[in-house]
Amino acid sequence: MVLASLTLLLSLQAAPDSLDRSDVLGRTAVRERALSAAREQEDSPATFLVGATEGYTEVGVGFDGRRENRPAYVEEGRWKAEAVARVHTLVRLDSLQAVRGYVEYRNGRKGGVVWNSGSDFSTVYPYIVADTVGGKVFLEQYAFSGSYACRAGDFYFGVQGDYRALQEYRTVDPRPRSIVSDLRTAVAAGYAPGDRYAIDVTVAYRRYSQSQTIDFYSHLGNNSAVFHLTGLGGDFYRFAGATDAYLTTRYAGNGLQCLLSFVPVGGGRGWKASADYRLLNITHYLINQNNTPYTESLRREAYLEAGWLDSRWAVWAHGRAKWLTGIESVIDNGNAGRFLELLRFKMYTGRRYDIGLDGVWEPGAWSFTAAAAWKRLEESYVYPVRKMNLSLLECALGGRYRRRLSVDWLCSAGFSAAYRLNLAGKLELPAAQTRPLALTHIRGRYEGLEENVVSAGVHLRADRRIAANLSLFLSIDGQFLSGDDGRRAGYGSLTLGCNF
Repeated sequence: MVLASLTLLLSLQAAPDSLDRSDVLGRTAVRERALSAAREQEDSPATFLVGATEGYTEVGVGFDGRRENRPAYVEEGRWKAEAVARVHTLVRLDSLQAVRGYVEYRNGRKGGVVWNSGSDFSTVYPYIVADTVGGKVFLEQYAFSGSYACRAGDFYFGVQGDYRALQEYRTVDPRPRSIVSDLRTAVAAGYAPGDRYAIDVTVAYRRYSQSQTIDFYSHLGNNSAVFHLTGLGGDFYRFAGATDAYLTTRYAGNGLQCLLSFVPVGGGRGWKASADYRLLNITHYLINQNNTPYTESLRREAYLEAGWLDSRWAVWAHGRAKWLTGIESVIDNGNAGRFLELLRFKMYTGRRYDIGLDGVWEPGAWSFTAAAAWKRLEESYVYPVRKMNLSLLECALGGRYRRRLSVDWLCSAGFSAAYRLNLAGKLELPAAQTRPLALTHIRGRYEGLEENVVSAGVHLRADRRIAANLSLFLSIDGQFLSGDDGRRAGYGSLTLGCNF
């Protein structure tokens, strides 16, 4: 069905698209092309100076929503609804200097959140503080990013700062509240001889922190169990329950990133390649008599990408590897008025490998994309022995048609379709040594991840020019997901804004 739809679209006569950059709609059309996205290197604070994107500012307000009947990760909730306001800008001060900025504000709700009493689940996993009551979570997030780049002869330089602040809380016992502070700073230096290719090195530092508290306003709520999870259904039995001394924790992390980029200058044709390596160490502290570091997670990630970009098409291959090591401490009984660390053991290991091939073809006003990827997920716990592994194959196709209807109107419509196939998988959990609720929870996650899934999406956007350098736009995106074992999910976003 997907191939038939693609064949039909290819057979249609694509009307020529206006790529005139003399007004705001022309610049928007260029920026919205799939090839433009393929050429961007977002993590470098310097390559945007030698990129093809012209100056612009986009302001948008809207709504993001999600609903799932049986999510694989119930820690993220069964539904989510957020009001969003954001600003993107790129200002070319002159031929040698440019600035780039991003501001975003989110305010919303997550419903059906279970087995998670904190924030940033994927960042702090597997050492989660969790309760089994769950419910609706309120959230508010601010995010800021700013970059400055300049050029001196064949050399160019850039600096960037990113900051994210998030708070999430629940108003029903047990009442968790978490506050996140996430800071990243980066510097880059590059070399672009002859204005054909540019190569640059980016070095970044990340500082992550999250504080968590859980309160009970009713004495009846103290019957709720709170767990300090260790991965794959395990937990610190000693710290379980609603004991006040174990309901306040914090995470503190430090990370580094090194990125090497090789890109064509000005968005021209040629080779594009990048190598990215990141590490992040996060220590989890129990706040009681003293700040006791009772777990530590060590994250490593390597990403490689290489491909060819042309005026109408691009193809590139990429590979990613992630390694996660969990270290746990043996803590004494605290009789001396302090909890002391006696021993440390490596207990948890997680690995993920992705290998993929992506392509873009843009004949006239059409943009077509295709992607295929193999993914491998592995998790294991030392004692009692717990293991989970999955191998998945994912394929996706997409298309978008963009047309300048008149001097004042630019419209686009697109589709996407994807399929995820489970190639192999295995779950080993010792039922006798795992809490029944945790056993059901982890088995449910595995069933959600191993399910074969088909998804389809739609994109609609209309831009109306108000003046030569001002336009209004309305963008609507939706996606529906269906699994062969009954899983259903819907995602949607609506944005109203302006470009200038």
